[in-house]
Amino acid sequence: IDETPFQSLHPHRLDVRDGDIDGVVASLLNGAAGGAVRERLHDRARCAWHWITNHAPEGFRFRLRDPGAPPAPVSPPVAAAVADLRERLACRETPDSKAVHQSIYDVAAAHGMEARELFAELYRILIDKDRGPRLAEFILTIGLPRIDALLANVTARDE
Repeated sequence: IDETPFQSLHPHRLDVRDGDIDGVVASLLNGAAGGAVRERLHDRARCAWHWITNHAPEGFRFRLRDPGAPPAPVSPPVAAAVADLRERLACRETPDSKAVHQSIYDVAAAHGMEARELFAELYRILIDKDRGPRLAEFILTIGLPRIDALLANVTARDE
């Protein structure tokens, strides 16, 4: 049995899909497996979701901001950096986590920001927290189209 889908089952996959176990299983298997593998993966996802909702520390619990929510207020420099990051991510067909991570650092440097400041702002935009899972992998897990919609939903506040 190929163990790759099981290794890819991280609780954050369930968080970003609001507990949609069938959706997570389908995305991990890509229609490639069925039967026993699908059933085992579904059971593990169900257990992971139970852990998230009932036992996980607060640091493991989060929800993506609703793209229809009011725009996240950010400073004008952060708004410019976010627009730059959106552009850089849109130019990549299939980035890996290293490329996404480097893009965040490059954008921070290009806008005269500390990387940790930009990371914190991105977490606030995406999950309304100052910290979260490894951001590059998280961005790829969510998917670039969904990330772009969330990052587009910011507004520069008056300073």
